[in-house]
Amino acid sequence: MFVVPCDKYFRAAFTFGDKASDLVYNSELAEDIKQKLSEAKKYAEGKTIQIDLKNEMDCENILNLIEI
Repeated sequence: MFVVPCDKYFRAAFTFGDKASDLVYNSELAEDIKQKLSEAKKYAEGKTIQIDLKNEMDCENILNLIEI
């Protein structure tokens, strides 16, 4: 996970392998996160998605992704 400070918010980047991706797809995370992951290009290390942290719900999603 990488966190980048932006103007008045943060952006977090996660890279998921196949097993972790399956956990995301089968979780109760927001559908837009699942869609970002399904549309992400796959590299040897996995698929990378970026999520903006602008409100409390975004933070909850990030904490859930960290648990995965």
